[in-house]
Parts: sequence; structure tokens; C-alpha cells
Amino acid sequence: MKSQHRVSNILPYYISIVDLEHDGFDTSPPLFQLLVAETNDTKTIIGYILYHYSYNTWQGKAIHLEDLYITKKFRKDGKLADRMLKTLAEVALLFISKSYQSFPTKPS
Repeated sequence: MKSQHRVSNILPYYISIVDLEHDGFDTSPPLFQLLVAETNDTKTIIGYILYHYSYNTWQGKAIHLEDLYITKKFRKDGKLADRMLKTLAEVALLFISKSYQSFPTKPS
């Protein structure tokens, strides 16, 4: 099934679920990553973070947070969002530390 793109003056296009599945799960490396929060008992998805790796000309490798979504029932106190953002920060620190571990700490 070919993706249907809608062209408008405001947004260049809307992608389909097929595009999302392909870009996130059928490419290597995937074009985006997901962190998913779920309930302990039923494993129901209650939130997600969609992010992708990017590159900054001044600082090098970086992570771009694209979407953060939490179902209405779990938004009240912000604890879930805090935990998810802390997890993303840990991913970012790991990514950046691996990126720079071979760089010298002082100029030669």
C-alpha cells in the first residue's frame, strides 16, 4: 500500500501509519526511536517519547525530542513525564559519552 500524502499550504504532507512503521521498524538504523511507558498490570501503553539522533555543527551528536505524549489519566502530577524525560536524558548522556570517548580531552 502506497502512502497517501496530503499537500497543503501549511504542512507539506501528513505521513501514514505505514510510513511510521517503515521508518521506525523497517529501516536500519531506524529514523526515530521510542521510549514507551506502560502499566505494570496490563502492559497498556500510557505514554511515549519519540526522538531521533541529530547533529549540531557546534556540539556534534545530539538527540532531538520530537513528541512526548501521556494519556490523560496519567498527566495529573507530572511524575510520569519526569521519569520519561530523565530516562531520555540518560539515553542522551550515554549517546554523547560514546560519541566523544575517542576525542582527546586536551588539545595537542
